[in-house]
Amino acid sequence: MNIKSIRRELFRYLDLTCHLWNAYFSDLFDGLDKCEPLDTFELIDNNLFVSLVCRPLSIQLPEDYFFGQRKVVKEIVVAPISDGEIVVRFRELNSGLGQIWNKSEVVIGRGMSCFFMEFFQWHRYNYRNFPFVRCMIVEWPERQDFVGREVLLKTEDIDFFRTGIDEGENLKD
Repeated sequence: MNIKSIRRELFRYLDLTCHLWNAYFSDLFDGLDKCEPLDTFELIDNNLFVSLVCRPLSIQLPEDYFFGQRKVVKEIVVAPISDGEIVVRFRELNSGLGQIWNKSEVVIGRGMSCFFMEFFQWHRYNYRNFPFVRCMIVEWPERQDFVGREVLLKTEDIDFFRTGIDEGENLKD
């Protein structure tokens, strides 16, 4: 089994979804109490993710991925670009339904690998640029006690890889 960098596919999706919201939908947003344009944008956004990321990379999302809290996508591994320092925000344990994130910490990212969950920013209905990726740590020899925890990593500090590729399988380059 090999892994392949899929940074291009993830950033093409990210660029398009941010542009679409910022240029065409953000001015239409008039509060969370109204379903539109949020419902329409969410449907378009979900289809963009499937069309630009999942289909070309042969990724099968969990059936309930787009409903409620995002689940891990085990075919997309997130890892720091370098073995040096990175900024990490850890999700507070037992934070219930809310998203309670601890303060940022500067850590050594050597050996850290995570499963992708979603691109993340706090204020989704303002200008979008998604400076973070929400993911779950699956391996980190330096900090074994954090394996299984959700984290936010700066999008600029990480790369994305597709796992589970057979030797003979060709993915679009």
